[in-house]
Amino acid sequence: MMDFLRDNSKYLAILVGIAATYPLMWRMRRKAGTESWLQVLLMCIGFSAFSLLGTIAMANIEFLLRGETLSFGAVSVSGVYLVTPPILLLLCKVMKKDPKDIFDLFAVYVLPTLFLMRINCILSGCCLGKRIGDSAFRWPVRELEMVFYAVFLVYLLRRGKEPEARGKLFPLLMVSYGVFRFLEEFFRESTQRGPFHLAHVWAAVMFLIGFSFLTENSRVRKPKRLK
Repeated sequence: MMDFLRDNSKYLAILVGIAATYPLMWRMRRKAGTESWLQVLLMCIGFSAFSLLGTIAMANIEFLLRGETLSFGAVSVSGVYLVTPPILLLLCKVMKKDPKDIFDLFAVYVLPTLFLMRINCILSGCCLGKRIGDSAFRWPVRELEMVFYAVFLVYLLRRGKEPEARGKLFPLLMVSYGVFRFLEEFFRESTQRGPFHLAHVWAAVMFLIGFSFLTENSRVRKPKRLK
């Protein structure tokens, strides 16, 4: 039983994530412009599918950059922030949905899923922190990331009620996680040499993209004066 859970924990985390986040998406269904429970469920499934696709694609991009063998069983959380968004943007254009509302929904949806995926990391024994000195203890990087997701979910649910926050939730998540991951990466075990890893680059890119979108969304357009 434990072997089954360990081997399939990634997919189980996604299924549990869909069940856990459906009530949140139902509460926010007006952002998606629907009152249909089936459409909300399909949106949750779509978010999960594109998130998984993004994490697998990102992991293999990293393998290619490091000259390693590709693996479609590996995932990289950075894909949620850097690969999945272009897919969602394309879907918004095809389905004629406002990206601001869809990305607000996605920001709230993806956090519980990422939380559960870190449980998958604990079960599979990956994404370990560095050892603390010469002791047998390691930096609890996975656990700290889970705390980040939980706290930021509460923050986004509260912030999302403010009208002026429309379209800012996902950029806020990108900026905040970018800073968090950049710092956390110094305490994470890696096969790469030196203090800086490839994940530092992705974290910096996340921050810059998120910050640029926040700046654009926060820009106040001054009304033109009549001559």
